[in-house]
This record gives sequence, C-alpha cells and structure tokens, in this order.
Amino acid sequence: MKNESKKKRTVGRVGVVFAICLAMVMTSAVTTIGTSMKLNQTIFSNRLSYSFEFKEPSLQAKNLDYTTIALSGCLAMGKQAGDPAMPVKMIQLLLPPNKTVSHINVIGTPITVKLGNVDLKEKPIFPQQQSIPIGSDEVPEFTINSNIYSTDASYPAARYSDYQVGYSHGYAILSFAMNPVQYNPVQGTLVYYPKMTVSITLKNVNNANQFFSNNPSDEAYVKTLVSNPEVANFYPMVGLRLRDHYDYTKRT
Repeated sequence: MKNESKKKRTVGRVGVVFAICLAMVMTSAVTTIGTSMKLNQTIFSNRLSYSFEFKEPSLQAKNLDYTTIALSGCLAMGKQAGDPAMPVKMIQLLLPPNKTVSHINVIGTPITVKLGNVDLKEKPIFPQQQSIPIGSDEVPEFTINSNIYSTDASYPAARYSDYQVGYSHGYAILSFAMNPVQYNPVQGTLVYYPKMTVSITLKNVNNANQFFSNNPSDEAYVKTLVSNPEVANFYPMVGLRLRDHYDYTKRT
C-alpha cells in the first residue's frame, strides 16, 4: 500500500512537471526557413500560435498571354487544372502528445503587390495545367477555368486550406496549405500577407499515440518533417503507452 501511494505521488509529479514545462515554453528563438520566411513560436498549454513571414512575390511574363508568380519557399499551384497557379506554402506542425485540433484560425493584414509594368488584365496569372507522365508524348489540351478568371473576387478565397491530422511513429502531425497571396482576375490586382499568424486550439484525445515507442531514431526522423521540432521533447514526459515490440526473426 505504501509503495502504491509513493507511485501515485511520483506519477502526479511527472504530470505537473509536464504541464508546467509546456506552459513555460513561451517564445523560442527565431528560426530561418529558406530565404523568405521566418517562424516565431509561442506555445501555451491548450493552444499553439505560430507566425510566418513572407517576402513580396515576384512576377514574370511566361509568354505573350500569361504571367507567372513566384514566392520563395512556396509552390505555385492551382486547386485543379485551369485554376490560377498561386503560391502555396505547405505547413506541417507537430502537435503535443495526447492532443488534437479543435479549431484553426489564420489571420493577417494584406498588402497590395506592386505590379510595375505588369498588367494582369492583359496577361492574367498562368493557369495550372494537367500533369504529363514522364516519358509521355501526349500533348494535353490547354485548360483555363473561365468561371474563376471572370469573377470579381479574391482567389484563393481562404487564407488556408482544410487541415488534416496524421501520425508518424506515434507523433501527431497537423498538415495544411497556407495561401499568402490572393488574386483578383477581374480587377487585375494581387495582395500578399507579409505576416500570417495561425492559432490552433487544442483538445484532449485518448489513445492517439498508440504507436509511440520513445525511440530516438523515430524522434529524429519526425523532427525533420515539421517546422516545430522542439514539441517532440514533450512526448517522453507523458505516460504514453509504448507499442509492443516483437522479434519476428525468432522462431519457436
């Protein structure tokens, strides 16, 4: 009975230490990502808040009819063939152990892009085209979504895409796409967000990390996948159930 009481006190202290540590990690050092974006991190006990900084995008005439747009650290793509190929930043963030996403909010103040001598009414943003398999001689038909290009509204309309939560080696990873540039085809205008802040409200979840094994090689690999690798340090501090290990080479 005495040992059980001691054990309970020990587990309780570990839980308290974890909660205190998670709450105390308030502001980390700035980490440079590529050449155009910085990540400022703030972690709270039930919320993650990150700010991403972007440089102004550049424009280039692709041919006589269209203009391409580029932003360092982003991929130019449309949601589907025919949509304007806009800069997209793929975001992957590590969630704390035993947590998942309840709500995401992305905010920022847009600034009008200086177009110079580029006229986006005459030469609109180049539309995403069908991908061609390597080695194929097929010449796909040029595709353009006339509905989007004739709409007096921002594209993309949202500042981020729908999110997904997946797992790698027992670590929970949040994935979504951020849209730092918006285009109005009718007005021929572009705006971009020098700074976008994503706030993630968390909620508790049970048995979300059943494949966690507290393996240093797993941790090292997962840290290469996300923009906030330091969150991985909290995983060994909680009572996650370790997955079973079997020696499949052993015969009976």
